[in-house]
Amino acid sequence: MGARRQNRVLQEPEEGYGSARELSYLHRDGRRFAVVFRTFGTDLPRVLRALRCALQGQHPGFPALRGLPLPVDTSVGQIRCSEQEVVLCQGHTRLSTQDNVRALYSFFSATEGLSGFQDHFDWWARNHFSCQGGKPLWIDPHDPDVHHICIDDNIRLDDSDTIVCPQVFSEPGGSCPRLAPTSELYGVCLVQTNLLEAIADEDYFLRCVRQCEENYEHYLASAGNQLQNGQALPPLPTPRAGATAVALGKQVLVVGGMDSRQSPLASVEAYNADEGKWERKTSLAQPSMGIAAIRRDGTVYALGGMGADTSPQALARVSEPAKDLWQPLPSMPTPCYGASAFLQGSKIFILGGRQGKLPVTAFEAFDLEVRSWTRFPSVPSRRAFSSCAMVEGCFFSLGGLQQPGPHNFYSRPHFVNTVEMFDPEQGAWVKPSRAIRMRDKRADFVAGCLGGRVVAVGGLGNQPCPLDSVEGFSLSRKKWEPLPPMPTGRCSCSSFQAQNLLFVIGGVAQGPSSAVEALCLREGA
Repeated sequence: MGARRQNRVLQEPEEGYGSARELSYLHRDGRRFAVVFRTFGTDLPRVLRALRCALQGQHPGFPALRGLPLPVDTSVGQIRCSEQEVVLCQGHTRLSTQDNVRALYSFFSATEGLSGFQDHFDWWARNHFSCQGGKPLWIDPHDPDVHHICIDDNIRLDDSDTIVCPQVFSEPGGSCPRLAPTSELYGVCLVQTNLLEAIADEDYFLRCVRQCEENYEHYLASAGNQLQNGQALPPLPTPRAGATAVALGKQVLVVGGMDSRQSPLASVEAYNADEGKWERKTSLAQPSMGIAAIRRDGTVYALGGMGADTSPQALARVSEPAKDLWQPLPSMPTPCYGASAFLQGSKIFILGGRQGKLPVTAFEAFDLEVRSWTRFPSVPSRRAFSSCAMVEGCFFSLGGLQQPGPHNFYSRPHFVNTVEMFDPEQGAWVKPSRAIRMRDKRADFVAGCLGGRVVAVGGLGNQPCPLDSVEGFSLSRKKWEPLPPMPTGRCSCSSFQAQNLLFVIGGVAQGPSSAVEALCLREGA
């Protein structure tokens, strides 16, 4: 941590009781810091009064706090949210995002000592307890002097089930922050409290702060590099993540996805290679992200997705680009989004995906000739954000985020490098040996078949920023080998293949990305 950087730690009040040692160590370490308690409850006045007594040496439960010169503001503030604005009130201070979003970031950056705010529980509940209704947290990755850290046991990697709404300023001094996925800031500015460790280890919160400081250095560097990145192809007209892309001759069709507010999109855009530019096409009937799409004989099929109500969709649509019109097909047996689609003969196979917080293990096929669906044996293990590929008629389910088992209540979801293969001749799934697991544990990445290899590109892993690493599985050598890294590390990308190229489009880097890059890998290379 730079000598001048200041820590702003946001915590739940009950976690504050366990962090008295942290306050003492941070002060003795010469840090400039503040602790802001953020809660949906009504216990803040009592908590702040107790801490003020402890600092004055009047509380026997907190001897480590005695004599620390930390001011305590016992005037509890309020943060209230609506569709139009976020309003912060404390004493005579009233700040609104309608007037100046950056003023709220500056307010928290300038706080000193200990203070507290009651957040808007009803707003969180109205937003189905998702990040969109969570406690707003503003982050500026271009400000090297202040580091905001939020510590809460209800922080989750799943944005549909988390308590914080992180908003990141994309430009230095900017005033229009973007909504950031929890995964981007996890372990950097967001810490999910491990309750058992916090109870057992007096230094737990201090270790969390130190780990965040180390990761924040990488995050600052990544934000700086992002400003300097050039793109190989013209950027998308609409920055988006969670879209799907299909190659059609000399055109690339990009369908759906979500915008910077994490709202699903209905828009469809096409890139014309001859003209070197993008054009807008007829939109989908309903906004949708996480669609599985594939082409056959110049026709595009778009399956599943997630709508604005966050429910998985069973929609199946077909479009002939020459007509620029979407038509409905028989619905999928299992609604899902984020699935993978593969064409084999006259059948479209759909594999994986999610339903809300839960991974989908269904494996189904749509017969284009008779227009009906067939079920196949499900994927053996439940992994969210896994990726799939098809090579030589075999289907691969790779990586993902492994959910805790029913008897591991306190364990966390964790990234895995699992490889599972469906052998069509046996009609069953085969789990290869540990020796041929992927090199990197990753989730939410691009998978494909290129140069006779299964390829895994980017995604999220055990580091603060999206991965730029790439690896390939050689069917002949039966092992994973490193490949050239991505110019722009990203997750939640759309992709398509054309000859010896795997195109990776959009996704999330420091926000919805407009990057368009391609991996070239020839047979036997």
